[in-house]
Amino acid sequence: MSTKRELSIKVLNLLLYLGFIGVSFNYYLTKCNDDNKNPNNDTSNILDHHDRDDIYIFPAKFTFYIWYIIYVLLGGFVVYQWFEPANDVTVEGISWYYAIVSSLSIIWFILASNEKYILLDAFISLVISCTLFRLYDNLSLYPPIYLADRLFIHYGFTIFTAWSLFSVILNFWFAVSFLNTTVVSVLTIIILGIVGFSFTGHHKRHDVVFAATISWILVGISVEHHDTLPILVASLTSIGLILGGILKVWIRNTIAWFRLRRERENIGERSSLLA
Repeated sequence: MSTKRELSIKVLNLLLYLGFIGVSFNYYLTKCNDDNKNPNNDTSNILDHHDRDDIYIFPAKFTFYIWYIIYVLLGGFVVYQWFEPANDVTVEGISWYYAIVSSLSIIWFILASNEKYILLDAFISLVISCTLFRLYDNLSLYPPIYLADRLFIHYGFTIFTAWSLFSVILNFWFAVSFLNTTVVSVLTIIILGIVGFSFTGHHKRHDVVFAATISWILVGISVEHHDTLPILVASLTSIGLILGGILKVWIRNTIAWFRLRRERENIGERSSLLA
C-alpha cells in the first residue's frame, strides 16, 4: 500500500470536506438573506426553483435537518481517517469515492442557484448517488469493530447514501415537470417504502439506519402534503412497511442475543461440572 496514496486520499478528503461545508453553508446563508429581504418568498430549502407546495414529494422543512447529522458524521470521518483503525477502510474501501462525491456536491451547489442548470444538476445528483452506493457497497467488506467505525464510517455514509437516493428523485421532479403528478408521485413513494423495507428484510446487512433514513424522508413528505390524500396514504403506508421491517430486525437480533447468552451460560455450566 503506497504511503503517498494514503496521504493523498486523506488530505483530499479533508480539503474537499471543508470545501463542501463552505459552499453548502454559503448557499444556505444566501437563501436565508434572500428570504429576509423578501419574506413572502418561500425559498429557504434546497431546490427552490419552484414553490415547494407544487412538488408532491417535497418534504417538510424539518426533514432537511438531517444534513446536520450528515455534516457532523462526515466531519468525524475526516478526523477519524487519520487513526490506524480506519486506515484500511479509508484507503481501500472508501478510496477516492468520497473525494468524487464531495467534488460533485460542490459543483451541484454552485449550479443550484441558476435554474437553467436544473437538469444538469439532476444528472449530477444521479452520479453522486451512484458513487455513494458503490462506496456503501464497499463498506460491507469492512464490518465495524469500534463505535467510531459505526458512527463516522458506516452510519455517516449510510445516511448520506440513503438521502442521495431521495435527492435524485427530488432533483428530477424539479427538472422534469411531467413527473410531478399525483399518480407518479404515489408510485414513487411506494417504491421508496419497498426499498426501505428491503434493506431491513433482504439486504445482506439488514441496514436499519438506511431504512430509518428513508422513513424520515417519508415522514417529511406526509407532513408537508397531509392535505393531499393519495400522497398522505402512500407515505403512511410506506412508513408502516419500513417500521415493520425495522421492528422485525430488532426482534430477531434480540432473540439471537438471548440465545447466544444462554448458550454461553450452558457452556460455562458444563465447564464448571467438568472442572
